[in-house]
Amino acid sequence: MNFLLQPFNFLLLLHFFNDGIKTGTIILLPFIAKELSINYTQVGILGSSFGLLALFLAIPTGIIASKIGGFKFLLAALLVYSLGVIGISISPSLVLLIPVFYLTAIGFGVFHTVGFTLVARTSTKENIGKNMANFTATGDIGRLAISSLALLIIPLLGWRLTAVTLSSIGLFLYLASKITNIDKYKDKLGQVNL
Repeated sequence: MNFLLQPFNFLLLLHFFNDGIKTGTIILLPFIAKELSINYTQVGILGSSFGLLALFLAIPTGIIASKIGGFKFLLAALLVYSLGVIGISISPSLVLLIPVFYLTAIGFGVFHTVGFTLVARTSTKENIGKNMANFTATGDIGRLAISSLALLIIPLLGWRLTAVTLSSIGLFLYLASKITNIDKYKDKLGQVNL
């Protein structure tokens, strides 16, 4: 357990689940479209929200994270996108799906700006390249593992319960981080906040 309580290792865990849950959520789109009779344009509006909101939120993200701290900010983003995925799972129509999908996209969209900055802040000059490579690879592995798992679960549980499963992973990680008080470990590396 001590391994995960180290700031860099916790960042790896957050990145694995952030990218995995994000891709798992996008994989739900064809199933959502089929059930709710959503057309190509509407799917495009939902799917493009992830990149679009990340683009617009990059600068404000840095400012807010500087004020509250990078780890606290990432945990807040985790909570936002986990709750957003629950919202997606209970949406009966496109009218309700759009706002919760965008809420989810906000949580995902702010992660990388802060995450990569925290990797740099928690690294030394000698290990920053290795740490950036590990951080990037961990996100890629999460994207493959969790989205593949989601595709295996959807035929068994349906897309709505799969969404609840995805959000439960995020909520569990959020609660575990609060129980272990991961923020207290930032001082071991000096000022880790953005």
